[in-house]
Amino acid sequence: MRLRQVALAAVLGLCLAGIGEGVMAQTPAPAAKDGPMTREEVSERLNIVPVFTIVGKDGAPVLANIPQEGGKQLQVASFWLDQKQALAVVEKIKQTNPTIGQQAQVVPMSLGYAYQIAEGQKTPDIVFQVLPGEAEVKKALEIAKASGEKITEFPGIPLFYGVSPEGALLTVERDGLEIIPFFFDANDLRNALDRMGGTEVAKKAKIEVTTLAQVVGQMLDSQAKADVRKIAFVPARSALEYIQTLPPSQLMGVDPIGREAAGIRPTPRP
Repeated sequence: MRLRQVALAAVLGLCLAGIGEGVMAQTPAPAAKDGPMTREEVSERLNIVPVFTIVGKDGAPVLANIPQEGGKQLQVASFWLDQKQALAVVEKIKQTNPTIGQQAQVVPMSLGYAYQIAEGQKTPDIVFQVLPGEAEVKKALEIAKASGEKITEFPGIPLFYGVSPEGALLTVERDGLEIIPFFFDANDLRNALDRMGGTEVAKKAKIEVTTLAQVVGQMLDSQAKADVRKIAFVPARSALEYIQTLPPSQLMGVDPIGREAAGIRPTPRP
């Protein structure tokens, strides 16, 4: 990922068109200092991105049991970026285990909190995974192949960003500060660029793809420059809209804004 940037005339329009000003308003402003960033700072940047997990009646996460050699079980807690996939899993649980399925529900929480859980996990028989949307993985694979990469599967959670014809990263400005936006939904970036159709940069801009792991790795890199502090994550519009439809009861099982959820016990799922 190249950290050479070119500013966009539409300023905030690229990130916010059709998504909502609250997204960038909650994004921590870039700090005027050199990198690298701390894990806590990275987690803070990820906090505006919702993920969806499945919990039982008591708010404890529902875990999948994966058989291992020697009769052992590996328990997996999943966080989905696409709420539709999480809802589909709940329907499957209702069919295979009606008792748990009738109590299971999908709740949102922050990706920053999920990141902290995964980073702090010390139990070897419990795994936490973040799953990207199938449509975004497909789009990411198409973009990667078009760029000449010889891959059959996309290796991670895709993030989409714009580049100028000269290969510079597209940026936006907020409060006089330059921001490099990375989108979780390729269509949101495409629509934002289309709304800026009057500018030459937008007309000629190209959408590229990287992975969340690569971006986070650069933010944490001991040799990172100040540019990494300009990075901002833009959640999928569809995920934000879905959260707005949820009743308060579905926001209480697991803390949706990333505060520590002490005492949560996993609910086993066959």
